[in-house]
Amino acid sequence: MTPEDHSGGPVRCEQLGPFVDGELAPDEAAGFRKHLLVCARCQQEMHGLMQLSALAEQAREQRPSARSGMAPAALIAQDRRAHPHRAAWVGVVGAVAIAAALVLALRVNASRSDLPTLLASLDARRTSGWPSYAGAREYRPYVVQRGTTAPAPLKGLARLEEEGNWQALGTAALVQGEYAQALSYLRRAPRNVATLNDLGLALMDSGNLEAALEAYDQARELDPKFAPVEFNRALALERLGLPRAGLQAMREASQVALGGWKDEAARTVAALERTAQSRTAVSEQVEAARRALLDGTLPDPQLVNAYPGTFRFQLYTALAFAPDRAAAEKLLPLARQLDTIGEGHRLEEWVTRTAARSNARRSTLAPRLRDFTASSPAELRAALLAEAEAAGQEDQALYVLSREFPPRDDRFGQLVGRLRDPFWDLRVLASRVRVERQAGRLAEAERVARSLPEGVCRDETLSGECWNVSYELAQTYAHAGRPADARRVFEASLAEAAKAPHPIRDRGLLLHAGATNADADRVALARAQFEEADRLSSADCQTRVYSLISVAQAYVRRGDAPSTRAVLASMPSCEHPTIVLAAEVQADLAVLGGAADDRARAREWVAKAEAAARSPVEQLTVDALPVMLDAEEGKEGTPARFRGLLGRSRLVTGADDLIARVGRSVGLQLLRESRGKEAVALAAEMLSTPTPDGCALAVIADGRRVGFASVDRGGAVSQKVQPRSEAGPSGKPPAVDPACPALTVLAPTGFLDVPRWLPADQAWSLRVGPSRPAAPTQFDQRLLVRGALAPPDLKLPPLGARDETAQGWTVIEGSDATPSRVRAQLERADLVDFEVHGIVDA
Repeated sequence: MTPEDHSGGPVRCEQLGPFVDGELAPDEAAGFRKHLLVCARCQQEMHGLMQLSALAEQAREQRPSARSGMAPAALIAQDRRAHPHRAAWVGVVGAVAIAAALVLALRVNASRSDLPTLLASLDARRTSGWPSYAGAREYRPYVVQRGTTAPAPLKGLARLEEEGNWQALGTAALVQGEYAQALSYLRRAPRNVATLNDLGLALMDSGNLEAALEAYDQARELDPKFAPVEFNRALALERLGLPRAGLQAMREASQVALGGWKDEAARTVAALERTAQSRTAVSEQVEAARRALLDGTLPDPQLVNAYPGTFRFQLYTALAFAPDRAAAEKLLPLARQLDTIGEGHRLEEWVTRTAARSNARRSTLAPRLRDFTASSPAELRAALLAEAEAAGQEDQALYVLSREFPPRDDRFGQLVGRLRDPFWDLRVLASRVRVERQAGRLAEAERVARSLPEGVCRDETLSGECWNVSYELAQTYAHAGRPADARRVFEASLAEAAKAPHPIRDRGLLLHAGATNADADRVALARAQFEEADRLSSADCQTRVYSLISVAQAYVRRGDAPSTRAVLASMPSCEHPTIVLAAEVQADLAVLGGAADDRARAREWVAKAEAAARSPVEQLTVDALPVMLDAEEGKEGTPARFRGLLGRSRLVTGADDLIARVGRSVGLQLLRESRGKEAVALAAEMLSTPTPDGCALAVIADGRRVGFASVDRGGAVSQKVQPRSEAGPSGKPPAVDPACPALTVLAPTGFLDVPRWLPADQAWSLRVGPSRPAAPTQFDQRLLVRGALAPPDLKLPPLGARDETAQGWTVIEGSDATPSRVRAQLERADLVDFEVHGIVDA
């Protein structure tokens, strides 16, 4: 029975007056006593009557002079007129009145300690999740807010604000649906699991799902078993389109929830199971249709319309497996449907031509192709390819060559060039991007990826291959340390991926999204996406390893050594292609934490990675990490070894960040050993700038330490290394020569927080690269940057044609005008002209 429920009998609130006055019969009074204990309205009104009685008593006691001359009998009569039934009330309801007063006193004082009592009058909650205060008894059903009706005000909030109880105020605002007010209060409350849970809930109901996940993750770190956090996190995961991860979280919450929360959790589990099963059913339906197509069974046309990219890819494979003309011609209806979607006739022509070329040798070759995969021996590949070419079966030769990605030789590209099929043109383009990226030529990889023919991806049957190109471009940006660009390209490609579902691609989508978000320090969202990937049917040990390494990398960038260590310790043991990256993260942890055990584990990982390094960047990495670890241990010879690495790194694109991290360890080693002059020279060499003779300051820092080497006017050097603090500078600022008119600052490991260390009364300048020569007397080196390709998602119109020729100019235009290529030319140019789109943020 709720506090507002009067259905338990004939008792009515109108009996309160007679009850207080003692006018009810004994049985009626007994019934009203029971009613009083459960009726909030009567409790409130009785509290008012008690207050009035107390005020009257106080007023009577404060007027003695007016009554001093009256006779005792008159005083008694006046008291009876003021309180005609007071004695009857006290006599009849003594114990009940005391109990009611106690209940009401608790209600009035709830602002100090009892939030559930303060909120007990609410019959529903206006927040979609589970507030921290609410146990099983405080469960209220969720009511969706409609219109602009304001919630009824709660009593006692003023005292909460006087006390500065921001957490209680925030929770009260939250359950009434006042999310903005709740956020304002909760951000001022002490950081604990309850505050973080309610903060996440307010963020989630405000639509900021990513920030809500961050709050929930912080709460889980404080108390992994707090049920409301798992409950609410599951709701956020569901809204982010991650039903499998949400299902697991809600199942865990339902195991410890009680009362109405357990029932609601069970309903949510059932809904998430249906969503996950529906997605699985669609995926299985598409996969079954793909497999059946290889045996000649045409897919449902509606399924083809929904996922044209998937079935165009499979059409080529089914054609290669077709043993004769009849089997090939059976695929014509699918080819025509895909041509209709793509507004062309290429596929029908390809199938017709292939069917016409069928012969007996094709029939013997077709069944053997079914067992051929990318991992088949090279001898088998060569034999099948030779037979297909001898039989004149281009489609079967194409199948053999396309199993490898990227291909090992140019025969695939040569065959694709003769076919003039945009599907295979895109496949070659994506493979070229990967080859250039793996070779460390990131600028060339970007140029190739952005040379995608304009408008080609409007053909929905090419969606899978267009996504492959976008994926390779996003990976290139990620390797180049451009997470914002990587995320932009990836998000723009999601629509393409949706039209070409595939179990491996679905997993790749989630892994790439997670890695991109981890690179951008969006760790909670990354972890959620990795959880979803780990629960796909295509997930394996490598999926788990890749996820954990990406998360560990994000934590080490945050400077969170305990979290990094915990993630690396949970990594399963299996062969994986990211072992070099794992060694790099373990070495970064060793530097961040400074523990000998971490350095020992890092050396073990580096030893494993040496055999797996393939690309120039990976080979440079496995050579650089031992130098970094040796510098941390103060071993001799690290500066000379680092200079060798520095020279090699200038020939490998994408190694800048790695070299900077190794350089800071070596530089800090020199400062610890009081070799400040060498540290200044090393900092200048890392910046490719001359070493200053005086009035200079070198700042070398990592997540744990900050070091300085200052050079006075006479060339004398002083140095120091001190711990770094997240809250701001720790220790004293570096000693600089006050006689220096200006300071040259060298900060090869970043200068984001350098100004806090610099004296306010001296001029200073940051040196970030080689000095530019004096201005030329005439413009000999002229650079024209024209028609740089804008991101496709901006949908900018093409630039107008240029009439005059660019004689005497170095021209970089179109897909060649990548940022790295333009920067390289800017260093040599005397005059620069840009003819590109301009965007003004007004």
